[in-house]
Amino acid sequence: MQPPREPGRGVGTPAYAALMTRNRNQSRKPKAAAPAGPRLARELFSELNATFYKDDPSEYLLTKIEAVTLMLAPAEVLAPAYESERVVGVSRRAGAPVPSKEARDRYVRTECVLVLHHACEMLLRLFFAHVEKQDCPWLGMAASVNFAEFKKKIDTVLRTGFDRSDVALVFLGGTDPVDAALTVEPEEFDAAVTAWQLLLETAADTILSESFLYNSAKHGLTVVHTAESTRMAFTPPVAETASTCRRVRS
Repeated sequence: MQPPREPGRGVGTPAYAALMTRNRNQSRKPKAAAPAGPRLARELFSELNATFYKDDPSEYLLTKIEAVTLMLAPAEVLAPAYESERVVGVSRRAGAPVPSKEARDRYVRTECVLVLHHACEMLLRLFFAHVEKQDCPWLGMAASVNFAEFKKKIDTVLRTGFDRSDVALVFLGGTDPVDAALTVEPEEFDAAVTAWQLLLETAADTILSESFLYNSAKHGLTVVHTAESTRMAFTPPVAETASTCRRVRS
């Protein structure tokens, strides 16, 4: 014989549903927070720094640019390379025809978009890593895995501006010529800092304002190519900074 149910505790009643929901929520274990990056002993920092600075971050980009721009060479120059045998793992390829000039031009335009965004992202990640993790920038790079947070950081710094002291310290080694041990005039030092600020602002603006174009080219190749007569004009993101740089150069 079943004992009588308490009023309001029937299986189909709202009170019962609320009770079961509360019990399920209480039984769930809290999710562990995602790690902020690798944890290493400080004794390893010097070794990591030596390895980190021995490499050249621009090597990949420069090689990529050379490979991409080779597609702009005349077809008769490319023909011997396309006819040669290329071995990649277990795959062999030889005797391929040279793509048409139109196909090569489209390829170059698409790859230029990707290279530009790779360069902008690399510059910003390296800068943030040196500002936030000065004792071991490699850890700062390794911890930067959340692209949404990265874009939010870019948006914030575009609104507030790149701190001159941070820019000078990262790119010139000090906040002034004496601190950086450089034999240059203060005006020349300030002009260099302004130029680096403009470059960082341009990279940040490119990441935020043209991410749709980069994603279209990278993930779906949903890019509409314009006529060859189309030209792009460089417009600095901050007019005041640009005018300052023009005054310095003049």
